[in-house]
Amino acid sequence: MGLAGPATSDPSRVVYHNISLATLVRLAHLGNIYACRSYVLSAPQWLDSEGFEIAAKLPPGTTWPQLRTMLQNLLAERFKLVVHSERKTISAYALVVGKNGPKFRESAEDPAPSGSGDTGAPAGRAKVTVDTEGFPVPAPPGSRIITRNGRTRMQQLKIDMATLARQLTNQLGKPVTDATTLKGTYDVTLSWAADSAVTTASDPAPDLFAALEQQLGLRLEASKTTIEVVVVDHVEKVPTEN
Repeated sequence: MGLAGPATSDPSRVVYHNISLATLVRLAHLGNIYACRSYVLSAPQWLDSEGFEIAAKLPPGTTWPQLRTMLQNLLAERFKLVVHSERKTISAYALVVGKNGPKFRESAEDPAPSGSGDTGAPAGRAKVTVDTEGFPVPAPPGSRIITRNGRTRMQQLKIDMATLARQLTNQLGKPVTDATTLKGTYDVTLSWAADSAVTTASDPAPDLFAALEQQLGLRLEASKTTIEVVVVDHVEKVPTEN
């Protein structure tokens, strides 16, 4: 996935490790890495499975819209990518609040800074805290999605429901829209059986749908949505040389 770039601590470069062309197409032409495969049509299967390494220096002051244009040019020049856009109505999910209400709380406000902020602690990497199941606990604001011991754990701090819906889109491979009417930011922890997990009767892990309802008080309802999709007209698997 991407490291550095506009609005990060290192805006002078962008690096993508083992990134699929499908993800690059979604980022370059839709501006959304969470868009699922439903957003990219007529694409060969390898567009999702083949990974590529991309590293580039950026001119000072590069913005995300400008970076998207650069990525579009790179895909066209190196992979001979030709696409066009269409509007399409597809199957989706609506994220709604269950009948008993949400089972999570709004995020606490950040404490006001005191003094100069110099605690006297030595500089270095912060210590990672783990919970009782061995999953790292993110520092606010933060998020982690980790699969371990047959379970996938999503830990989100200060997340709004629209962002949660985008995360679920990525997990389910189908668009999820926020219909909760919840407007705040929340701390959310969600744990479900990984796709390849084999659960035991003594410790069964719920699937994602059941986990949402049991742990968060949210449900996914089948719906339809109209989205902008990218149709791949032509792409070459082997990129041209620099």
